[in-house]
Amino acid sequence: MNRTLKSTLNVALALVIALSAVVWFIPAQPVRATGVWYVAPGGYDLNNCVAPSSPCATIQAAVNKAASGNTVQVAVGSYTAAPAAAVVVTITKSLDISGGWDTAFTQQQGLSIIDGQNAKRGLDISGASVTVNMDHFQIQKGYYYSSGGPEGPSGGITNSAALTLSDSFVVKNISTIGGGIINSGILNINNSRVSGNTANGWGGGIYNTGSLTIHESELNYNKTPYSYGGAIFNRELLVISDSSITGNNAGQGGGIYNDKNLDLTNVTINENYSDSGGGGLANGMYDLAIAHLNNVTIYDNQAYMTGGGVTNSSSSQLHMRNSIISENTLKYTVYDSYDCAGTITNEGYNMIRYMNGCSFSDAVLPNLTGVGPQFSPIVAGVYSNYYPLKSTSLAINAGNPAGCLDTQGNPITTDQRGASRSDRCDIGAFEYTVPGPVSSLLIVTGDHQSVVVQHPFSVPLQVRAFDALGSPVDQANLDFTAPLSGTSGTFASNGSTTITSVTDAGGLSSPLAFSANDNPGSYHVSVAPAAGPSLIDFSFTNIGQVFLPVIYRANPADIVDEFTFTDRCGSTMITYDGNDEVR
Repeated sequence: MNRTLKSTLNVALALVIALSAVVWFIPAQPVRATGVWYVAPGGYDLNNCVAPSSPCATIQAAVNKAASGNTVQVAVGSYTAAPAAAVVVTITKSLDISGGWDTAFTQQQGLSIIDGQNAKRGLDISGASVTVNMDHFQIQKGYYYSSGGPEGPSGGITNSAALTLSDSFVVKNISTIGGGIINSGILNINNSRVSGNTANGWGGGIYNTGSLTIHESELNYNKTPYSYGGAIFNRELLVISDSSITGNNAGQGGGIYNDKNLDLTNVTINENYSDSGGGGLANGMYDLAIAHLNNVTIYDNQAYMTGGGVTNSSSSQLHMRNSIISENTLKYTVYDSYDCAGTITNEGYNMIRYMNGCSFSDAVLPNLTGVGPQFSPIVAGVYSNYYPLKSTSLAINAGNPAGCLDTQGNPITTDQRGASRSDRCDIGAFEYTVPGPVSSLLIVTGDHQSVVVQHPFSVPLQVRAFDALGSPVDQANLDFTAPLSGTSGTFASNGSTTITSVTDAGGLSSPLAFSANDNPGSYHVSVAPAAGPSLIDFSFTNIGQVFLPVIYRANPADIVDEFTFTDRCGSTMITYDGNDEVR
């Protein structure tokens, strides 16, 4: 062989061997086309993160490692942004991200927190073909502010992809617009709460320019005090079902400000406030907007000037069927459009208490006006609030005889809570059902109290009884039972450790005054349906009295030795040092 050629081949072979060795020494990186990645507070971002025993420390690290279509599981804990990052988590690929896992990643038992710490944005999701599913997260304390204008990302979630958010909370975020969420893509919110968010501009809770669907969720206590849409400012498509909009605040449209297409079914809008018009809902104040209300309840909202419940502009359409607008108010009482202002497209079988500031487009289909719905006190559900109808309400069986339909003409078979609707449905978001046996109890007042022995507790004991559907149960006998002996207390009305209270039409027991006996310590008072098991307990503490000795010194020069004494619980409480000082 030619010596030069042989030398060349030898060099080439040596290079191949050397390169092979280099490749062999490079650590293999995990390739997981359909894998699961793990994140936990005690993790390390340089871990491979492919097993519960070797998790990442941050959500962002696992997202970066994951391939499109993978799953990221996140343990209970709080997760913050890297020092140089503007956002806690940024996602640009399709992923399933599941939070709230225990440290062994065997069950979901809580929430994983994405915390902006009032300095960083919480979550950014983008990409035209990106689909993300998230559940069991709390996105909180995100922050973004721009003094140059109203546009910009949200402090909480900014979405321009396709996002489904379930069993999650978006709370206490702040931004220029869309305090909790800005959506310009496709966003589905299920079994979640958007609460306590703030915007200086549009949409205290959510600013929507895409497609937004909300189901079995609550938007409460969001605010944009000087702008539009306390809970939501909608500029494209907004569909809400089986949900509530409660306690939000805005300059216009305290609950919802709609500028485009709005569809509400089985929704309660209550206790919202507007500094101008539309305490509950402002529809198209400046632009053409179309809103459909199907079995909606708009109750106890307030506006400063016009439309305490609803305001509809002359250029927009507000279609209403089988819905209630009642008991809304105006702060500036010179005006009288308490419940509504503007023209309502009549689709029949509605109930409006005050028609002073509004009118129906025609009278072809009947409505109930001048009467109220007769609600029991509001019930705070897990993810939404609702007003139960009393058995005497005129709204019962007063919906369309042909059946209650949604905007697309489909039958509405259940109410806001999921209870079945009758052949002729009730007006509003709630369907009255004859109450069944007591299934659950809710403490209204009186829990977690302490008082000195032989003194009355300051707050009376009261509970509310519900059946399995969440309807208040009236005329239910409830047995309140304190310990028979030892540390306990007695009820004022009978001097006994036990008493029976009968619930009223709203499922409320009578308020019961209760006093501590002379034994210090902690204990519980159980409450049970008559002859049934205990369903709930009150917690009390009787505090032992402290007895201070009387010390008299005829002569200030007299010396009193230092001593200690105890309270009735038997523990040393106070020391006297002989110098007129107790410590």
